[in-house]
Amino acid sequence: MTLILNRLLPYLKIYKKYYLYIFIGIILTAIGTVSTAHIIQPILDDIFIAKNSEALYTFPFLIFFIYLIKSVGRYISGYFTNAIGEFVIMSLRNEMLDKILHFDLTHINSIRNGELMSRISGDIGRVKYVVSEMLPELSRESVTALGLIGYVIYQNPLLSFYTLVILPATFYPLSILSQKMRNSSKISQERSADLISRLSEIFNNIEIIKANSKEKFELSQFEKDGKLLLEISLRSAKIYQFVSPMMEMYSSLSISLVIIFGGRAVIDGEMSVGSFFAFLTAIGLLFDPIRKISTILNRMQDGVSATERIFQIIDIEPEVISGNIKIDDVNQIKFKNVSFSFW
Repeated sequence: MTLILNRLLPYLKIYKKYYLYIFIGIILTAIGTVSTAHIIQPILDDIFIAKNSEALYTFPFLIFFIYLIKSVGRYISGYFTNAIGEFVIMSLRNEMLDKILHFDLTHINSIRNGELMSRISGDIGRVKYVVSEMLPELSRESVTALGLIGYVIYQNPLLSFYTLVILPATFYPLSILSQKMRNSSKISQERSADLISRLSEIFNNIEIIKANSKEKFELSQFEKDGKLLLEISLRSAKIYQFVSPMMEMYSSLSISLVIIFGGRAVIDGEMSVGSFFAFLTAIGLLFDPIRKISTILNRMQDGVSATERIFQIIDIEPEVISGNIKIDDVNQIKFKNVSFSFW
């Protein structure tokens, strides 16, 4: 993962100004999310328990303002990250084609056309998803999660210990799933390239196929490649879909602990009802970015494999290098001792 990010860094650092806007958007989003949990306390304590009429007309406007901040932050970060993604993908696509055009014919002929098309179109699309959606969402959700963790610790350090202690237990199974997802993604991209290559060969040789009545044979081969791709895709889907239910189980366990220990604190007078529900809301909001982060890390393996395949092309050095000697004032060209034969 780190190696891939280092390879993409030269393409990303060109847009430093955009990252300032993205950072502002991420901060606004995190502030809005934490404020959503914090405002629960005064709403319950002042309106529903203390029956404060002034608060009844004040807090709805605050709620609207909080969600306005959060929405503006999401829009800013989302727009500029998508812009960076489009620029990076354009640069990578152009660089790949430039590299391919300067390959010698022997090297070009050794690679199937479908393979090259798959890397320029399919793999580039996966990298775009990583750059323009996964990385910014990972940053936004990480900052939001840190803000919520800080808030729950501020609200009640002891209660937060009981509820957050189970978080490290999620890291080990997630790391295993992430590795499996990366392996499946790599195989899936190779199978997709095989399928595209098969289609390219069929379309380029359709006259020969029809002349030799090989339609059924080509269809059977295509179906065989498609079945292999289907098996890999289903395996990837099984791994990917397992992440969210697993995080749901961890979050339900955490909320159960909050109700047990927090409810006891309210009964003993150590916490107000508003403080308890604000803490409970924060815990509920916390597991949403954690679930998203775990999902992103698994899906990112698909982009990592695609990035590796792209740079395999970019890193190839051509064996035939054009000369740099310029010949000026050429009046005529003579051929000496040139022969030609045909048999």
